[in-house]
Amino acid sequence: PDSHRTTVCPFTDAPEAFGPDLWRSSNFSDLVQHRNNMAVRYVGKCLIAPDAVLCWKSNGSCVEFAESATKYLKTGYVFKSVDKHSQMCFKFKYKNSSHVECRNKPDTDWNVTMETESNKLVLEFASHFPASFSAVLCKLVEDGCKNTSQIYSKNQTELRSQKLLMILPVESLKLCVKVWRSDVTFSGKRLLCPHYTRQWMGLGLLGLLAVLVTVLLVIYVLYQFTTKVVSDPLWSRTVLLMYSPDSEEHKSLVCAFADVLKTELECNVILDLWDSGSVAEIGIVSWLYSKRELVETEGGKIIIIWSRRSQEMYREWYMLEPVSKQNHDDLHDLFNTSMACIYNDILRNRSIEDYSIIYFNGQCGKENIPEMFAKIPKYQMLKDFTGFVHELQSAIDLPCSFKLSTKYLVHKILKSEKMQRLKRNVEQSRKLQDQKSLC
Repeated sequence: PDSHRTTVCPFTDAPEAFGPDLWRSSNFSDLVQHRNNMAVRYVGKCLIAPDAVLCWKSNGSCVEFAESATKYLKTGYVFKSVDKHSQMCFKFKYKNSSHVECRNKPDTDWNVTMETESNKLVLEFASHFPASFSAVLCKLVEDGCKNTSQIYSKNQTELRSQKLLMILPVESLKLCVKVWRSDVTFSGKRLLCPHYTRQWMGLGLLGLLAVLVTVLLVIYVLYQFTTKVVSDPLWSRTVLLMYSPDSEEHKSLVCAFADVLKTELECNVILDLWDSGSVAEIGIVSWLYSKRELVETEGGKIIIIWSRRSQEMYREWYMLEPVSKQNHDDLHDLFNTSMACIYNDILRNRSIEDYSIIYFNGQCGKENIPEMFAKIPKYQMLKDFTGFVHELQSAIDLPCSFKLSTKYLVHKILKSEKMQRLKRNVEQSRKLQDQKSLC
């Protein structure tokens, strides 16, 4: 029979013994676990029992979650309530040595894509199972990304993509966004930064110069015409938008319409979603009434965007006492504050011609607009878009030749990229309205 053997480990207290070769001779394997759990088994040729901790890998380093530290078990290391993202890794430690091991599977339980639109970022999360996500706008600084907004959250309850909509302030074009899973204990923050490229400006300039050389006469005529159109007060009118904040999709529709007014008609658009800093500072009541005074001073227009939800909220407002109707003081209630402002103007017969009402096809009809607004002109979008543009210029004495050119300009706007985006928003809103009706 074999004689008795004794195992001796002479290098246990020698730091140089636990170098890269220690981990290269080890084997790490993922273990199947519950959807919010992660597990890994360690098998090494050396008789050691390393500790393990979760870490989030980003920019060449792996930031530890200290509270996730766990001891060695032969059956494997198990971590609960974890975001099983491809950037979530295991960090093994033994004496003076450590090793980072990431999941063998490159796939992830969720993903996020970002689109940049005018004055806003749109985040779309896709998850294999119900989960909660959070996001916050931030500004890059030397030691990271400093938060600049409130935290936005979205709960995904179905196995399909959902959109998290964030409105980006007009004056901030260099913000990034941090996103993470908020329904688990251990979750790393992903940093997404939009790429604002201006290469198209140089290409456009070269193209313009080439056209100027080849068709100088035609460009000269078009330039004179365009200069007259752009410099006219019509395209620089101040416009205040009032609406009911029905849903994120409806807000997106409002922003798309405001974008058409701003970029295609060159209007000075006043929208609370684009001036969130001032609204938060002075409150919606002071903000709205100050903008109402500005519109009257500059001879602008107030456009009320009506929907079925607006009708429901109007009925609730209409049931208030007369004093409450006139003196609404909720600092966060945009719709009721708007109704109080309009109600005061109607009672005093003050500049009713400043108002116009628009409603989108599929959201409501004229029959859904209350009798109180009987004297205010109404336009269905986009069917009455030409009439709406004429309404914008109604206070301006324009020559007949210029008014005839409005049809050409409207025709051009209806084919623009901004208008096509607005049409997609209208169609999406109509489909959601139909789904709600079926329910």
